[in-house]
Amino acid sequence: MPVSSDSPLRAVRRRGSPRFAPPAIIGIDDWAWRRNQRCGTLICDLDRRKTIALSPDRKPATAEAWLTGQPQIAVAARDRGGGYALATQKAPRGLRSDIFRVRSRSLEAYLPWLDERWAAGRRNGSELWRSLKRQGFRGCLRVVREGSGRRRRSDKMDANAISRTPSA
Repeated sequence: MPVSSDSPLRAVRRRGSPRFAPPAIIGIDDWAWRRNQRCGTLICDLDRRKTIALSPDRKPATAEAWLTGQPQIAVAARDRGGGYALATQKAPRGLRSDIFRVRSRSLEAYLPWLDERWAAGRRNGSELWRSLKRQGFRGCLRVVREGSGRRRRSDKMDANAISRTPSA
């Protein structure tokens, strides 16, 4: 059955767009309009994994103005640069925290269990993460892998320090 090129557009317009749900957890970072030319600010809803705003510049004032209109935001994940840190601190309402801190806090409840597994010889980060997921852990694989890697290096350094003979 032949259809005109406008038929799909009419069907989409009839259905309408889904309602915009205000985000509670956002990610804010730089992005390039053109490589090495002009950068802007990208704001994503981390719960829904969708881009929700693009800003034409990287100025903290622009990000702060957007955040001021979004009092429901509880967490703002950002890089460690100073510009977005200033914007999230100056935004008037809501709890603003750094995603790096949120990740480490999410693992704290499972640290005793991880210590037991580590002492038993289970030191594979991916295996530990799968076991944690079955227990209800909501963090990502990267956090557990990095933690096990740091702990492995720390154990190796401790073993080297014990076996090393002091120089005279």
